[in-house]
Order: sequence, then structure tokens, then C-alpha cells
Amino acid sequence: MQHTTVSLLATFALLSPLPSAHAEPYNALSISAGVYDVLENESAEFGIEYRFAALESVYNLIPTIGFSLNSDEDYWLYAGLRYDIEFSDRWVFTPHVAVSHYENGDGIDLGGNVQFRSGAELAYKLDNTTRVGLGMYHLSNLDQEDTNPGEESVIFTYSFSY
Repeated sequence: MQHTTVSLLATFALLSPLPSAHAEPYNALSISAGVYDVLENESAEFGIEYRFAALESVYNLIPTIGFSLNSDEDYWLYAGLRYDIEFSDRWVFTPHVAVSHYENGDGIDLGGNVQFRSGAELAYKLDNTTRVGLGMYHLSNLDQEDTNPGEESVIFTYSFSY
């Protein structure tokens, strides 16, 4: 799983200097639902994420903050960066990275409170300010702790500006 994280981080690093064809000039709220630890325990996951307007002066990176929880009573707060790559007027691919504060409930023990999230989302624009998407991400401590099982989540997202 560490190779997945490294690959996603490398992809993000290579793509981040490229300006997006069209940076979204608005803040957005995203709600998500899906499957946490999809390869092992498979519990339900729910989340909310605030996406700031793209920073035009910093390669159109999109700062984010979010909160997620699962049906195993684990929860995590995170802050990170997203980057929109538009394939057409409707399709957007978005790699993202974040650092998280993780609290273990009855689910998988990820080995510590500090976790790193990396992943991507493929979204379809319903209009200029609303998207639906499918995302996948990996959450792990990047071997900063003695144990690092990591986990993968698959989520559906709905985001809108206001």
C-alpha cells in the first residue's frame, strides 16, 4: 500500500506545476458516502469537505478541510490540497493529498493519530457549480509508526458552491 501512496504523491507533484485550464473561482461544500477499508473490513463512511476557491497565484491548487467518520466509530479531521484537471467541459479528474488527525473507535487501528491521505476523484459537472463524483483514497501513517496497515476508501461525492 505504501507504493500506492508514493505513486499518488509523485503524480500530484508532477501535475501540480501545470495550470488548470479553468480554475473554479468559488468555494464549495462536498458531502460524501462510501465504503471505508474497502479491501478488508468494509464499514460505511460519511464525510463533509469544504473546498476553498482555487489559488490562482499557486498553480490553481485548491485548499480543503474536511471531517469523515465511519460506522466503526473511527473519525478523522484533515486539511490538504486538491488540483483539478479538466478533460472536457464536464469531466474533471482531481488528485488530492492531506494530513489527518485520526481517532480510532472500533475499526482498524492505523497505528497512530497522524495519518496521510492521498487519492483521486473523477467527477462530472452537472452545471458550473455542481458536481457528482467517484473517488478513492488511501489513508496511512507512511510508516511513521511501528504498525501501518493503511486502508482504502471508495466514496461517492456531491459538491456544490453556494
